[in-house]
Amino acid sequence: MVIKTKYFHTALRLRNADGRRLADVLKIELINIFALCLVELTA
Repeated sequence: MVIKTKYFHTALRLRNADGRRLADVLKIELINIFALCLVELTA
């Protein structure tokens, strides 16, 4: 499943990110996951 793999890599990146970048990384990842969901729904 694509989304599970994506979520796993996201968790690893969030754990490695420092506090300042945390919000930005989370925002970008949420947008990416949302886009992936849209692609899988419309495919």
